[in-house]
Amino acid sequence: MASRLAELQRQRGHDAYVVSAISGSLRDAPLAQPGHTVAAVWDERVVRAPGFAAPISLARDGLNKKVASELRGADIIHIHWPNGLVALGTLAELAGTRPVVWTLHDMNAFTAVCHYSLGSTSFTSGCSTCPAVRGSFQLSATNHLTAKKASLNAFHDLRLVTPSTWLANEATKSEALSGYPVTTIPNPLDEDAHPRLTRTEARSKLGIDPTVNSVFALSASHLHDPLKAVHTATEGFADSFPGRDDVMLFVSGRGALAPQPQVHQMGYVTSEMSRTIFAAADYLVVPSLAANQPLVIAEAQAAGASLIARNPTGLPEHLDIAPTGLLFDSNESIAKTLREAASNPPSQAQRDALADRAREKFSADGAVSAYERVYGL
Repeated sequence: MASRLAELQRQRGHDAYVVSAISGSLRDAPLAQPGHTVAAVWDERVVRAPGFAAPISLARDGLNKKVASELRGADIIHIHWPNGLVALGTLAELAGTRPVVWTLHDMNAFTAVCHYSLGSTSFTSGCSTCPAVRGSFQLSATNHLTAKKASLNAFHDLRLVTPSTWLANEATKSEALSGYPVTTIPNPLDEDAHPRLTRTEARSKLGIDPTVNSVFALSASHLHDPLKAVHTATEGFADSFPGRDDVMLFVSGRGALAPQPQVHQMGYVTSEMSRTIFAAADYLVVPSLAANQPLVIAEAQAAGASLIARNPTGLPEHLDIAPTGLLFDSNESIAKTLREAASNPPSQAQRDALADRAREKFSADGAVSAYERVYGL
């Protein structure tokens, strides 16, 4: 997201550049940054409470990359993921009187350590009872939030952005950020030259038999990430359509699942293949336990696929442009929701209308203009 936004800003004539601590994923290249890997493993295996599905940041927040020289010529500092790059207190000192824009991509800016609270409201009262950490780290988590709030107060000019109204509302309810105004700017689509496929064209490219009635898609960076709850959707799919060959589920992402009839595991796919799958699908299924505005939703809606998502999370608001979308309340109810979806897939006209609305809502030009207003340009 940061690189994409910087590229769009350069196209507008701004001198935008990205400073990062790592490139890619630690899961894919754990030895690229050993210090980050050790901190991440410590947070995940030692600090995080067993059974808490969301990631946390405690040890990694103590890491600092030497960014002073890289920030020296900047008029505005825009941060996305400070965890493991620079401590907030250090960043406040480096920023001085310069404006700092922080795009929050999860809840970590205003919780003690977790990136999603998973229903806990402890962040509204200082995280005194943090469900994300083991008991021996409870005091460390509370103290970490106290230090985080002090660092936030040290910024001379801090401006907050969230990609979803849900996250903005959560931020304003928190003890740490309740006094800060928040602007909502959706993450922009990558508007490229690839043609928009109809459902028929996409299914033909994928070799899907014309007798198939309904196609579902699911995409996650890592299929075994507990926060993504991919198994919820695949098991729900198996329960929904036993013995049927007119319904298909395409699963994309790193990792492998147990084989199931009519579930097609695609592995890691290219952007072009991802767009083809979304264009072929009636619905994108997002079973995540929590989420903000995953770009995969924008990409799927821009291809005409409606959304099936968990309620309550930060996802229901993304049905604002998709009246054909559906929500499910629990792991037990997803099978019923999938059957309901398969019984009445959206028409091509409904798909086209959704795609048009998505391209307007997630417009790159609109996002860049909105950020310019936040910057005061």
